[in-house]
Amino acid sequence: QGHSEARSKDVLDNSSLHPEQYFRMNPHSASIILNAVGLIPAGYFLFANVGSSFFGPLPVADRLRVPATTKLAIWNHYFDLSKFHMPVSAVLGSIVFGAAAYFSEGERRYTLIAAAVPLFSMLPYTRLVMWWGILRIKLILSADEESKAENEGAALVQTWRTQHIARITMAWIGFGAGLYALTQAALRNV
Repeated sequence: QGHSEARSKDVLDNSSLHPEQYFRMNPHSASIILNAVGLIPAGYFLFANVGSSFFGPLPVADRLRVPATTKLAIWNHYFDLSKFHMPVSAVLGSIVFGAAAYFSEGERRYTLIAAAVPLFSMLPYTRLVMWWGILRIKLILSADEESKAENEGAALVQTWRTQHIARITMAWIGFGAGLYALTQAALRNV
């Protein structure tokens, strides 16, 4: 008892100990932690998009055979709900995978870069490839004309869904590469 109290007193009185000494981490460990954390936003982006695209509002609207203006309104509501958190999750996953790559080395670094790039590419892809179609859908919806919604709007939503498959594919690549990089780290430590 007396010995442990004396030791505790010595530790508390020792001015050579600094708090940062307790939190030092080697780059490999930092990379593994960042890699695992990056899987969270990347996985959210991937699986939320897969779920909503194949089992969500638009497939349900297709099955129910709702009027075109209703389908556009459903798409618009879905888009407006997702337009903030989906890009944020993709970019966040990309940044965290990039940070993990910075602390990594060798083949695993390139795997993490391969995970970061497709996730980040969602933003320019959406802006350059999908943006004009998105704006046209919103314009048709604001006009509230069933015939225009039926003809042009339905085709634009179908185009958006096809283009969205490319984003899901990029998300699969990013998430899969991130998962593979974590496996590489685990195998390195075996």
